[in-house]
Amino acid sequence: MYPLIIVVIIIGVIYHEMSNINKPSIGVVTNPTSAQQTAGLSFNFTPTTVTGTYISFAYPKVLSVDTATQKPQYPILESYVYKYKDIESWLLAVTVTDLQSDSLKADSSYYARLLNPAEYQLSTVTVHNNTFQVMTDTQAVGFSKVAFLLHNNMAVDISLTGNDDLGTTNLQKTFNIVLGNFNWR
Repeated sequence: MYPLIIVVIIIGVIYHEMSNINKPSIGVVTNPTSAQQTAGLSFNFTPTTVTGTYISFAYPKVLSVDTATQKPQYPILESYVYKYKDIESWLLAVTVTDLQSDSLKADSSYYARLLNPAEYQLSTVTVHNNTFQVMTDTQAVGFSKVAFLLHNNMAVDISLTGNDDLGTTNLQKTFNIVLGNFNWR
């Protein structure tokens, strides 16, 4: 008789536990506040300076060098690429090209965007003594801008693309750091 009572109790306990495991959970889902979103995130905007043969600039320390893409071939005189992992990896590219022309239209990247105003919005940004022609990809998800600047038949293309789960504020700040610290040598 005792073994039967023990078996019935074990079956009862198992049934009770299984019914608790299989019933729906009740909870509340809320959107995190801005403070909660940034808690624990350390986006380091400390500028890291790059001094090349033709240019100097700075980029935020949080970006890492993409060593595989640092090998320029003529007409590219200098090439620097940096990345940062997010929901869509950020890619910062700074390239100096020998255009052998005094017009940005000789830069195929600039000219292709200029010919497609439905997708690329042109604006002018002046920082210090530099006046950049900035093309914004209006159809891109996230952030996609390229700044162009001409100097002595050379052009610099400064491109930043990416998507951040907190919006485009950090991307825009990164773009501003690079443009604000850019100089021809």
